[in-house]
Amino acid sequence: MFDRYKSEAEELCLTDKENIIQFLRKIKIYWPQSLTKVWTDVFNNQLHNLNYQKASSLGMCILLPRSELLTILNKYAPENPKIDYGNINELNLNMQRCFAKNMHIARPQPPPEIILRYAQGDYLKCSLPSLLSIYHNLSAACSVKYISELLNAQVSLQKHAIRFSFIKMKIHEIPILYAKVWSTSK
Repeated sequence: MFDRYKSEAEELCLTDKENIIQFLRKIKIYWPQSLTKVWTDVFNNQLHNLNYQKASSLGMCILLPRSELLTILNKYAPENPKIDYGNINELNLNMQRCFAKNMHIARPQPPPEIILRYAQGDYLKCSLPSLLSIYHNLSAACSVKYISELLNAQVSLQKHAIRFSFIKMKIHEIPILYAKVWSTSK
């Protein structure tokens, strides 16, 4: 049945007219070998098409296994926090923005190190939903390490680190962490 309506299904998913997240999650659960591979290939082939990058990045984040997704996220991570609008590769810039916006949808979520590579400079606006989701889902054991990294980041990220420290940490751990960070910060 999929072969009969393949072009219509691809068009619906790639134009992002419908909410495809639930559809792709069901495919990943119930057909992990067959349809997941087919749809991953569809999204991978359309990843370099500017019109379909939003849906393709979303589909890749949902369907790819963690190791393959981390490889792609590392490949497209911004090298410079400032976007040079005079010398811009629109295809690459849009891909970086789409992955920054959608990476939190992946299950399991990428580690905080990946989102910190995206959440800097001009890319912060796009990556903020992913940053908030990934940090919100951290375990209490990992929270202290990653919150201290966030406290050492740029000022626009530090306010989120302060909020997460009060949500994730125990009350007696917070002054110790802040004393350590304030003694080492500039």
